Amino acid sequence: MSSNAATSYEELPYDAYAFPVTHPDALAVAGALRGMVPAPVETCRILELGCANGGNLIPMAYGLPNSRCVGIDLSPRQIADGQTVVDDLGLNNITLRAMSILDVGPDFGEFDYIICHGVFSWVPRIVQDKILAICRQNLAPNGIAYVSYNTYPGWHFRGMIREMMNFHVQPFGTVQERVQHSRAFLNLMAKIWDHQDPDSAIARCLKDEAEDLEKARDSYVFHEHLEDCNEPLYFQEFNSRAESHGLQYLWESKGSALARSLPEEELRVLDSLSDDLIRREQYFDFLRRRVFRRTLLCRQEYPLTRVPNAQPVRGWQVTSHAKPVPDAPDFDSLSPVEFRTPDGVTLTTNRPLMKRLLGSLFDWFPQSISVTDLWKAWQVDAERFASDGSTQEPIQTIEDLTQELLILFLSDVVELHSQIPSFAAEVSERPVASALARHMARRNVNVTNLRHFTMEMNNFERLVLVRLDGTRTVNDVLQLLLADVAEGRMSLEAQGSNVTGAEAARELMSNALDSALSSLAARALLIGELGGTPAHE
Repeated sequence: MSSNAATSYEELPYDAYAFPVTHPDALAVAGALRGMVPAPVETCRILELGCANGGNLIPMAYGLPNSRCVGIDLSPRQIADGQTVVDDLGLNNITLRAMSILDVGPDFGEFDYIICHGVFSWVPRIVQDKILAICRQNLAPNGIAYVSYNTYPGWHFRGMIREMMNFHVQPFGTVQERVQHSRAFLNLMAKIWDHQDPDSAIARCLKDEAEDLEKARDSYVFHEHLEDCNEPLYFQEFNSRAESHGLQYLWESKGSALARSLPEEELRVLDSLSDDLIRREQYFDFLRRRVFRRTLLCRQEYPLTRVPNAQPVRGWQVTSHAKPVPDAPDFDSLSPVEFRTPDGVTLTTNRPLMKRLLGSLFDWFPQSISVTDLWKAWQVDAERFASDGSTQEPIQTIEDLTQELLILFLSDVVELHSQIPSFAAEVSERPVASALARHMARRNVNVTNLRHFTMEMNNFERLVLVRLDGTRTVNDVLQLLLADVAEGRMSLEAQGSNVTGAEAARELMSNALDSALSSLAARALLIGELGGTPAHE
């Protein structure tokens, strides 16, 4: 990373969040499906290169108290910010260091999982090569490395926009000025092109980028588009460079469903072009104009299976947030029902047992269920449907079920977990939010839950969350909230008017509190009561 980049991260720190696709559990599942025996997630060793303020690594250390986590970043300011959080939470299994990636040597130690998210394309070639060298020299024999980067051909369009923005902001000195003027310029260009030639590729590209950057954080706009260095590359080139460092392509941490989403005609074209895994991946990027990859690597000598192996699935846990559409579907007939994930992935099935399985997973979410318990539930349903002869179901054994779950996983409809955190799905009499969530809520930042997802919260939910330390009953929290209203720190409204009566205020606040507590539980932010936490309480 250049000295200019280091200075810019001091001036405008990157807003770091938790990225579920980088969690060791996600990496371990991917490795096991390709024939690896990854290190147990609960006791693993994690290295994050370019960890910023620890927004991704600190929640891992908190949720995996028996792991050992090390994060490095070139920005002393961001490391200092992260160290404050580490100290406040009393974490003793994480080390944050302000240092250059170039200074990491073999003596830095061996790690089971190495993470490098949002760094590779934004650093010079010498640092890129060092990242790949670290992913070899510091990776355990059965270790897995995650590296994300911008890719061609999709970035050819975005690169053009980036060049236009950088040309425009040359006269402006401060980071904030450049962000402000780059947004205004991009909006202007999008409006002009939309007027001149609205159906052109450049008009659509400018419009989409302008809309995205209007909603994006300042730190993202600057570090993604206005930094001196942003070097996308083709997947085939990245893979060749990884191979030169003794690494091999394992899988993508996210996006396996993209290839499955191709129309049949495009899949046939892909099949006709090559049966080589690397070339097929590159052709796929051509077909989908891919702009970003999250690639998993392992040591070159590790034997992998090309076809994902369903055998490990039997010992894992399953979750799914695919919601049935409509809300009250018919699970028992042969009528088709659509299931839709928050990311927009859809699956439609008319199989009664599969509809009931996916419906049950949605009802249980965010809690997981073991595959063996899921099989038991499946058998109960199967016996009922078999008795009336209403349907023929292809799943007859637990092996059939694991194969089906693998297909659903590859389609991004369900998630598979080798390790699942402990959290409370119900609100107890003395509810406890995780110490990490309470700390983040007090700092008025988005909160990371116990499944390593970032949760947006409203102000009322924050007020509730920070008071859930296990020493108060639900009624105690209610009294504190009513005191906030009485002392003018909060107002209550119903149908646009302030609520002043004591009874009316109590009823409204009680309902709001119940709703907030249920929402916090549904988002995996509660750990039950004191003593039930899996981590550092």
